[in-house]
This record gives sequence, C-alpha cells and structure tokens, in this order.
Amino acid sequence: MFWLAILKTSYTTSLKTTMTENNILDKIFKAYDIRGIYPGEINEGIVAKIAYAMVQFLKPKKIVLAQDARVSSKPLVESIQNSLVGLGVDVILIGQTTTPLFYFAVNELNVDGGIMVTASHNPRKFNGLKMVKMGAVAIGGNNGLMEIKQIIKDGLPDMSYEPPGKLEKKDLSEEYIDFLITNSWFKSLKINQYGEISWEPNPYTFKAVVDSGNGMAGFLLPRLFEKIKFEITPLFWEIDGSFPNRDPDPTKLENLSALQSKVLKEGADLGVAFDGDADRIMFLDRFGNFIRTDCIGLLLAQQFNLPLVKESKSAKRIVYDLTMSHSIPEFLDQWGIASVKSRVGHPFLKQKMRETDADMAVELSGHYFWKEMNYAESTLLTMLRIFSILAKTQKPLDQLVKPFQKYYHSGEINFEIDKLNQVEIFNELKIRYKDAKIDDLDGLTFDYWDLLTSFDLTQDRPLGSSWWFNVRPSNTEPILRLVVEAGTESLMKEKIVEIQEIIKKTRLNAG
Repeated sequence: MFWLAILKTSYTTSLKTTMTENNILDKIFKAYDIRGIYPGEINEGIVAKIAYAMVQFLKPKKIVLAQDARVSSKPLVESIQNSLVGLGVDVILIGQTTTPLFYFAVNELNVDGGIMVTASHNPRKFNGLKMVKMGAVAIGGNNGLMEIKQIIKDGLPDMSYEPPGKLEKKDLSEEYIDFLITNSWFKSLKINQYGEISWEPNPYTFKAVVDSGNGMAGFLLPRLFEKIKFEITPLFWEIDGSFPNRDPDPTKLENLSALQSKVLKEGADLGVAFDGDADRIMFLDRFGNFIRTDCIGLLLAQQFNLPLVKESKSAKRIVYDLTMSHSIPEFLDQWGIASVKSRVGHPFLKQKMRETDADMAVELSGHYFWKEMNYAESTLLTMLRIFSILAKTQKPLDQLVKPFQKYYHSGEINFEIDKLNQVEIFNELKIRYKDAKIDDLDGLTFDYWDLLTSFDLTQDRPLGSSWWFNVRPSNTEPILRLVVEAGTESLMKEKIVEIQEIIKKTRLNAG
C-alpha cells in the first residue's frame, strides 16, 4: 500500500511518538498557514502526512504544487508530490516561483487547489506550506486548516489508488507577466521600427532601485522589465535560498540598509523591497526613508477617483487591517470609497474582500490584494501601479504621500510571551484602560480617538488627546504585537512607554 510505504520510510528527523507529533502539529499549524523549523518541525515525513490529510479534507482531482527558493523546499516538494500522486491526485508542478504567481496559476488552470512550499518572510531555517482551495481561496484556521490537523491526529487510514495521479510541469510566468502589464495602469500605444513599445505614461521619467533580497521576485523581475522598460538598478536579484545578503523580511528596517544606501548612491527616485516569496513589498522614498504601508495604500486608493484608472467608477470598497492608521477610513470616506475593517492575516482580508466585492485590500505587513487577482496578493502589480502614478504625476513619492502622513503610527512592537502572559496582560490592560472604547475583533483595541469631532482633512487639527492602540497575539510566532497611533509624536511616544511598562511588569509578575 502506498501510504503504508510512506509511513515505513525512514527519515532521520522522523517523529518518535504520537505525543511528540501532536505537539509538533500544534506548534506548526498557525492561524492561516503552516510554519516550522526544518527539519526538526517541518520535514519530508510530516509534509507527506499533511498532503494526505489535505486530500482527505478537500477531495481534489487536480492540484498545483509550487515552491520558493529555500534549500529545504525541493525535498519537501518531492515528498508532497509523491504523496499526492500516490493518492490518485493529478499534480501540476510549476517549480520555483513567487506566491502571487502560484495564486495566479491556481486560478488560471482552474484546479481544485494548491500547495505552495514556503516560509515567506521567515528566516532561512524555517519552511512551511500555504494551502488553497479552488479560486486560490486560502485554507486557514477558520475554513479547514484545523480540520486537516485533526485528521492527522486522529490517525490516517490507509488509502491506495490505482491508477496513480498524473504529473505534469507548466510555466505560466509569461502569462502572468502579460497579466501584470495589462493591469498595470500603463497603456501600450505602438511598436516602433525596432520592436519597442511606447507607453503612456512614459516609464522612463524616474528611476528605481529594486531589491529582491535573493528571493523569488528575482525569477520574474528581469523578464518583466524586458517587456516594459524602466530605469532600474537591480539589487540582490540572484535567487539564493540561503539569503546571503539580508534576512527575507523587508518589514524590518535593518534589512533595508543596503537598499537605502543604493537609493542614495544612485540618486534614485525610490527603492522597492520584496520578501522571500514576493508576497510582501515595501517602499523607500528618494531620501531612503521608509514609507508606511497605509500611505502607499492611500496613494493607490486615491487613483480610483482619478482619470488614471479607466474603471475608476466601479471601485467602491477597500479593505484594511485594523492595526493600520485611522487616516485610511478618514480619507476613503472623503473620496466616497467605503472602508472595510478586517482582522490581520491574508485569509481574513481576502475573505472580507470576497464578502464585500472589494477592489483592493491592504495590510500593515506589506500585502496588497487586488480584485483583478481574484482577491489575492500581487506585489509586482502593486509596484507597477505605483510606478505608473510616479510617471503620470511627475512628482516624487515623498511629496505624493505627504498629505496622508497625518498621524504618528508606531508600527509593530513585539514582546515574547506565552499563553499565561497573554491572559494576564489582557486583563491588566482592560483594568488600566477601562474608560476606552474596547474592541476584540483581533486581540484588543483600546480607542481614545475623538471620532465625534468633524474636521477638514486639509486643515491641521488639535490632536493632543487623540490616540488608540491594539495588542494581539501573532498568528505565526509566540509573541504579542503592539501598535500605537496618536495625533502627536510626543503622545505616541508617551503611550508606547506607558503600555510597554504595563506589559513588562505584568509579564514579570506572571513569571
């Protein structure tokens, strides 16, 4: 029997007992995907079981299988592939690729689901799985991921299929690049005698440094910029799963130092950075300053009410995660665009987009979701649309986002905690800030913002007492995440120190 053969296969990292395996499963199954250290937590044996359980849950006939560039991704893909084919599932291998291209392939090929082997922005020692249903709908903790874990815990029955599934390989990179250009807000005008396409707006009006971080964005960037030419300075485009030049996470400012230096040295108009599987993107201005995600999101959202986007009149809703700036709903309301608040995490934003038929969603961590992608992320589409705004307006990025920098936002501040710490900290915060408006949509949000005061966004506003904060447990790591926003920088800093002291004191007392 095929499955019995897998169970009998000897892996040096195989789990010793059911108890150990159950503990590992509880650790690696996160709120919306699977992550762990290779090979102690994620290895060939465990992913074969996960693939088996996914088949039990989803009952697929055909699945797309993809991977990022991590050194451990290839053996994990081979194990998953053998498991799926042995269970009679047809597998379409698309090889090393970006996570957005994986989503595109699942939709384009109209298959029953897919598995992407990646740990996204996590350090090199990690790996994991992102699993989706038909339509690239993420399988998360609220729609199947925990059921898949339980199938493994309950014991996998023997299943043998004859004939085995078919295996084929496909490359949809050219189709994806054409899709990106078609939806980029650039318009092709004509081809000259040299075979070159002219574009409106003209992409040669600015230059950018683009940092792939040795991740999977480097797979597509050269071919994309062959078709629609920009003045680009490449940085770390060579694909290398050991990530020799920087950590894969571009949300950490220390990982952007090389990009900052390059932007200044080249006199570039902006810098762009991707994470390991290219589903997160970050932007720097011409001075090497980090541009907050909410400001980029508002700059993109603003275009739905401008002639730049032909279909602008159809854009009515934008989803944002609840840790982002209060400026998002304020500006969207002024523009006549409905704002929809969501829990943090890509499955939750995508689900909210589907429920409301939203045109775009934005997450603090650098995910941008588009209706044209069937509500999935596309960092390259996001980059091209920002490029088109720069080319059209002929203004630098820092000037374009300046109107949106109304308030002072801390970004995420992290604390290592365990479950006991979290309960004690939440209880203490509820006592300390009992007079706030408290929301438990995701963690706890304490709101002292003056929502009753009407104001003109073009005018300065007295904001000395306006502030809010959110604390929530990470969906992927054993940490508590804090964000604070206030009307003034001094108030933001004061409240950060105040809340940090409460968390640290409570954690010490609980220990």
